[in-house]
Amino acid sequence: MIKTLAPLNIQPLSRGPGFRIPYPLTRALTAPAFLFFPPSVLALRLTYPFCGWDEAVTRAHFRRTFKREIDLVNSVTFSEKISWLKLFDRRPIQKIMADKVTSHDFVRERGHGDILLERYGVWDSPEEVPLEDLPETFALKASHGWKMNWFRMPGDPLPIREIRRTMRRWVRTDHSEWQYRDTRRRLLAEPLLRFPGGVETEYRFCCFGGVPRFVQVRTDQYGRSQTASAHFDMDWRQLPFWRRGQRVIENAQRPVQFDRMIEIAADLSASEPFLRIDLNELEGRIIFTEMTFRPYGGAFPIDPPEWDIRLGSWIDLPCVTV
Repeated sequence: MIKTLAPLNIQPLSRGPGFRIPYPLTRALTAPAFLFFPPSVLALRLTYPFCGWDEAVTRAHFRRTFKREIDLVNSVTFSEKISWLKLFDRRPIQKIMADKVTSHDFVRERGHGDILLERYGVWDSPEEVPLEDLPETFALKASHGWKMNWFRMPGDPLPIREIRRTMRRWVRTDHSEWQYRDTRRRLLAEPLLRFPGGVETEYRFCCFGGVPRFVQVRTDQYGRSQTASAHFDMDWRQLPFWRRGQRVIENAQRPVQFDRMIEIAADLSASEPFLRIDLNELEGRIIFTEMTFRPYGGAFPIDPPEWDIRLGSWIDLPCVTV
């Protein structure tokens, strides 16, 4: 079956970098913690005077990670092409698919309602969240970005003031990626998934033009930065590449519902040049987590480098005259 992708919203490329600020200074000034402080804004404007803000941030993020300039005209590597899509592929459906609330509607409309968790509620403001009425354990999340989660484990206290203060910070957070920008910012609570040993295993299916090519198996102890990962093809053969600096999982087990996971990932990603579908499996049941368009903001250092180019070859970008 031939899959057709929706036309991309192509925008003209910039004229590229301008005055060169020494790399150590640029690295310091464009660190995420300082990105929107005046010195950082000035550094970006001086370094990329012909770029719009989104492109300047993308270029700085790429340069900080890879210590070289990104090539947006002749993109070859995986990270270059993801960054290209981040800047120039901006279709309204992506906001629906990226949002943690409306993505459930999208999955349900595709006929996969059985993989969705029943939620305790969705609210527009921190003050509306009935923290005292939630079950003893829960997962609290924001709908419009990433790394905005609060997990209450068995026996944990319920610091209501701290949780509300955290939720207010989430609501104020404006992530740089277009899919999360200018969207309705909501808060949601879900059941806390209880994994053996307290270690979550997530299956991240990386799909290219609607075809799942590999799955990143990632373990995480409830967001506490004790992560490891490995990559497998669709025949569950471990692939010889890894994300630079991350521990590699040894002897990861094939999910019981792996074949159906592949079918779900292919169906949900059919309209996209690249899309990552994140799924869990618990007691034989598939559980949908989220859909990610631009993993790691387009800066995903891969070792060995030849695999960065190979993964990039699986992403077809439209031809653009600059």
